[in-house]
Amino acid sequence: MSTATPRPAPPSEIPREFLREELGQAIEMFRTLWSLVVQVGVGLVAANVALLGWAVSKRLITPVMFGSLFPTAIVVLVERIRKAMAPVVFTAVSLEDRFGGQTEDWLMATFVSTNSDEFVDRLRSIAAQPTKPERMRAISSLRIPVRFDRPLRVSMLSVAAAQLVSPAFLVFVPGWQWF
Repeated sequence: MSTATPRPAPPSEIPREFLREELGQAIEMFRTLWSLVVQVGVGLVAANVALLGWAVSKRLITPVMFGSLFPTAIVVLVERIRKAMAPVVFTAVSLEDRFGGQTEDWLMATFVSTNSDEFVDRLRSIAAQPTKPERMRAISSLRIPVRFDRPLRVSMLSVAAAQLVSPAFLVFVPGWQWF
């Protein structure tokens, strides 16, 4: 009795139902991850506002400085999720191309194209690479494009900088203290 693992079926033999399910799961994972990012981002904004409100009501300088961590965390979160979702987007676009080619308006390819046509072209060129290690190396260097990425990053880092610098001025305002 052999305990060898059977070889996976070549791509042409993989049942379409399985591929269809995989495509649906990739799109659902993308949607779920973005929903979580938005929820965590809203939570971080609310936490920052609550901390700042408390600091102003108590006239405490130190919590204002610590509040700078919240907008910085939003920037880090968005950057991390952009990298983490690249394999999901790659899988979805590859499967869409496999089902209907590039002539159809597929959900993931269309959604990502609204931010960057070049990114979709890059995904397709990665899919054409002959070996899986080459594809995985190329995917690991990707970050999905995000609309308003630069303005979001600049505004969040500006808020963080303002919260870090404001203690230098609050020290001179009567009634404010460090702790």
